[in-house]
Formats: sequence, C-alpha cells, structure tokens
Amino acid sequence: MQRRVASTWSSCGRPAAAPRRQRGRADFGIACSSNGWFIEKHAKLDPISTMTEGVFVAGCAQGPKDIPASVSQGAAAAARC
Repeated sequence: MQRRVASTWSSCGRPAAAPRRQRGRADFGIACSSNGWFIEKHAKLDPISTMTEGVFVAGCAQGPKDIPASVSQGAAAAARC
C-alpha cells in the first residue's frame, strides 16, 4: 500500500511553516517560532546564532527581511565560520 503525504507550499516555492519546523528541528535541532521561522539565540545581542553550537541562521530564515539586512546577516554568519 502506497502512502501519500500532503504538504503545503508557500508562494515562493518553499514548504510552508509546519514542514520547515519539522525539518529544522530534526536535522539541526533549531528552535522555531509559532509562525515557523527559526529562532536566534538573542535578537539584539547575537541575531545569527542559534542555541545549537555552530549553526547560524540568516536572512529570510528568521522572517521577512529586505535584501541589505539579509546580505549583512549572511556576511556575519560567514565570518563566524
């Protein structure tokens, strides 16, 4: 018997919040908000680090952001590696 799993996709072609939360938690152990965005360690003091050592989030993984903010977070995450 073949089993089908339904999933929803967002308008940008990515899976909707529920599947993303499950993958983030299972693969990397990253906490997610109730809206499905990955949560940083501290919003003001350390906005790219997560509670998991060595795992960083940047850009639209944390929520809607404009391009300059996403680029600067990505550069900060790359500098930490």
